[in-house]
Amino acid sequence: MRWMRVGEPIWIGVEVRNVSDDERAVAGITPYSYDITVTRNATDTKLTPLPNFRDHWDALHVVGGTLALHTGWSSYGGIRVDRLVPITEAGSYTVRVLLSVSKIFTLKGAGESFPATTLVSNGLVINVLPVRSTNPLPGADNGVGEGSQGKTLAGRAVKGFVLSLSMDPFDVALVELRNVSSGAGNAVFDPRTAYEFNIKNLRTGQMVRVASGAPHDLRSTPLTEQNIYPDTSLYAAFNLKKMYGLNGDRYRIFVTSYPVIAGGVEKLVSNTIEVKIPATKPMVPLKRSVTAVLGVAIESNRPVYVAGGPVLLRASFANKTNDSIIIWGLDPSLIATSRDGGCPNSSAECGRRRLR
Repeated sequence: MRWMRVGEPIWIGVEVRNVSDDERAVAGITPYSYDITVTRNATDTKLTPLPNFRDHWDALHVVGGTLALHTGWSSYGGIRVDRLVPITEAGSYTVRVLLSVSKIFTLKGAGESFPATTLVSNGLVINVLPVRSTNPLPGADNGVGEGSQGKTLAGRAVKGFVLSLSMDPFDVALVELRNVSSGAGNAVFDPRTAYEFNIKNLRTGQMVRVASGAPHDLRSTPLTEQNIYPDTSLYAAFNLKKMYGLNGDRYRIFVTSYPVIAGGVEKLVSNTIEVKIPATKPMVPLKRSVTAVLGVAIESNRPVYVAGGPVLLRASFANKTNDSIIIWGLDPSLIATSRDGGCPNSSAECGRRRLR
């Protein structure tokens, strides 16, 4: 039994095996030699393949030509079912592969030959699940995250579920309720009341309690009872640094959960992790600094102008550094002017006033 998702690639393995007592060859194999049937088990109806589905060579990773196989040897390939036969609804399906060959013959002795035939595979049952929930993944502020199963360690299984504890790169604890059974299971995941964190400060040897006045930064809300499939986990995110005031030490942590599974409250204990929580650094206000990079000089094209006439100015820039620099993005609209009657030459106060 295999579990897939609607809209996800569905690959199956194909094996051509020599079960005879002598070495044999199978001839005349091409991608067009393969056929596939997909039957919906609930209604016993066959799905319709795509037109010209054998032209989808990207979905047929199979060997062509002539296969020479010793006794007990096999040749393997892969077929992507959903590229040949669309599966748009969740349910249980049986898949069979058919291989038409032009000839089968022995490779020793008189070279006995067998006529063209069609090899038919066993039936493979696949369970296609609904499209995965769009609930936000861990770290969101408005829901329990549903996603694929994690690979982290977990505690002991109870009724097909385990609890896994890990830390993300931002020091947020991720608690995963993982279905490790072979079927779907019902569960209620309410992180507001069903969790107890056991945290020990490894430097002091003391158990950590909820920090006085610390915000209970639980970044998840309860999820109503639902089916949790074997490829699925539910996640909740906890900011332990805020909840317990963890700061600058190494801690040993595990969590106990009391989810409702199959109608009953069960106790699950997670794996134990050891983590170093970085110390919170105080905020330091930035100091504004100014480095002289350019010197700018402006000159006009005449000493006296007529009222209402054009005033032409030319600006020159001097490099005040010891390196080559590039200037870009100069916009004439950003040039500020002064109408305060002018300033004497070399007036620093005037320059400051104008720059403001």
